[in-house]
Amino acid sequence: MIDPVIHTSRLTRYFGSRPVVRDLDIAIPAGQVTALLGLNGAGKTTTIRIIMGLLRPTRGFSAHSRSSPMACPPNRTARANRFS
Repeated sequence: MIDPVIHTSRLTRYFGSRPVVRDLDIAIPAGQVTALLGLNGAGKTTTIRIIMGLLRPTRGFSAHSRSSPMACPPNRTARANRFS
């Protein structure tokens, strides 16, 4: 299998005592088109924000092929992850 470009492991995010994303494991290889589907409030936007480095997970790990998005401030992460 090709190394994933985006990888999460046990990604979890709570807002207060409410779990929004729980134990999400994904591995997306380069060149693969992927969609997040779910009902309103299912955690799609929260997941994307964590992957982009705009939110910190409560626990778990999210990484891009180059680095963890938590390694730098959100404004630098967002600029670095623009699709060209």
